[in-house]
Amino acid sequence: MIVEKRTFELPRYMTRSRALLKQVRVGWESYGTLDRERSNAILVTHYFSATSHAAGRYTAHDVLPGYWDAIIGPGKAIDTNKFFVLSSDTLVNLNARDPQVITTGPASIDPDTGARYGMDFPIVSIHDFVQLQKALVESLGIKRLHAVVGPSMGALQAYQWAQSYPDMVGRIMPVIGAAGGDPFLIAWLDIWAQPVRLDPKWRSGNYPESDPPIACEPVGMGSVVRARSCDARLRPGSGVVAPVHDRGRGRPACRNARCHR
Repeated sequence: MIVEKRTFELPRYMTRSRALLKQVRVGWESYGTLDRERSNAILVTHYFSATSHAAGRYTAHDVLPGYWDAIIGPGKAIDTNKFFVLSSDTLVNLNARDPQVITTGPASIDPDTGARYGMDFPIVSIHDFVQLQKALVESLGIKRLHAVVGPSMGALQAYQWAQSYPDMVGRIMPVIGAAGGDPFLIAWLDIWAQPVRLDPKWRSGNYPESDPPIACEPVGMGSVVRARSCDARLRPGSGVVAPVHDRGRGRPACRNARCHR
């Protein structure tokens, strides 16, 4: 299945934090055909490090297909013979340097200054991701989605769709994602950000485009948090995550063998 990357643009967008963005652009792609009633659309919302490329290939020579190619396509679980499936790049997509990604974020040019936004780019939220998706969906004449489906951060977007626009969503399918965060998630996201903060090239976010941070993940620290958090619970009154142990075995009750190496 060969797919085409397209661009959706809004001349102005007001974020939830009341910051005005101009010339907001995000990429999107689709699979299948929108029916005459425009009632067979499924929106796929991507996970944190992904893009709109959920299925298919851009060219026949691409090494890998989109991340959910196994379940999106003709005759597959999300059957493109029946459904029109679309997916868009989020705002501030972290793959901004990927030539196949179209996103508005800190690496974009501020039309008012002619320079990169950098740290002046406003803080945006899952709500803002959904607002842009809604504008894209409405631009296609779709008034109601058959479903919103997404993994991880995509699940958060699915929940946000159900909460913000229940009349526009027939159903949601959040995958490996909860409607809220916990102490482990907060710790894990902090670890993801730490390599950037500690990199001397970060320069408090004011680094030149020609010399960006290296941002290598500290694998050792990540392993500690992962091992101590499997099936974790919040220790009452402490704000500290404590692993749940198998009774009589003295080890975390996680079935993932990697946690016990």
